[in-house]
Parts: sequence; C-alpha cells; structure tokens
Amino acid sequence: MRGDEQIVARFMIEEFQFYGIRSAEETATCLNGYDQTEYPEKSGWTFTRFFYPDAYEAGLRLTESAHLVWNAFAELHHQAALPGPLEIPMEYFSRAVENALLETAHLDAADFKFNPDLWRFAVKRCGYLKAQRAAENNVKGG
Repeated sequence: MRGDEQIVARFMIEEFQFYGIRSAEETATCLNGYDQTEYPEKSGWTFTRFFYPDAYEAGLRLTESAHLVWNAFAELHHQAALPGPLEIPMEYFSRAVENALLETAHLDAADFKFNPDLWRFAVKRCGYLKAQRAAENNVKGG
C-alpha cells in the first residue's frame, strides 16, 4: 500500500498451498492437540481435561473421536452434494470441536463418551456447510 514492493519481492517469493484437514488421520492429529496442549503451560490441564475432568481421568481422549468427527463432516459434505473431495478448513474444524466441548461439558462423568450424534450436531452448527455453499456460489458467479 505504501509502495514497498521490495519487501514483497524479497520475502514473499514462494507461494505455498495451505490445505485443510483431508483425512481421519489428520483429524486425529488435530484432536491430539486438545488432548496434549496444557493451558496454562505446564499446569497439567489440557483442554480435554478442563472440559471433562472425570472422563479424562478415566481415559477419555478427543483423539479417539477422530473417525466420528471426520465421518460427521463427510456425511454433511455428501448430503449437501458439495463438489470436490472433503477438505475441512481449520476454522470450521475448531468451531465444531468448540461446539462439542461447550455443549457437553455438563455431561462429564467417568463413563462419558462422544457419540456420532453429538459430532453431527457440532458439525452442523460450526458453519462449514454455509461457508462451502457461499464459496460455491462465488465460484459460479452468483
């Protein structure tokens, strides 16, 4: 904007494609972040433990839901007849996980487990479908 093209020419010489989540395995990798990341740092409290202390103590890990999350997105993608292969943008993946955590934390118990219906609900509320349809309309020019 200020005419400093030399900065762009010097530092932004290569363009890289940033992909969304493209498999259940990548979904597991992302969910593992919720299971492993401590906040505050070195506190012993991961995001999963914070929302489900009893279930976490009993062994619950979000990583175990990877196929359920992936399948919920895949089902929505297929039902909406969206074009192309499924690729979940991180924004909508994170919102789906946030929806699941916030909507079910009150169910925490040693025997709590995520189920397909819970993930379908969380995925439907994350905005993925609306965003994909808007992008599709932009591509079509409408």
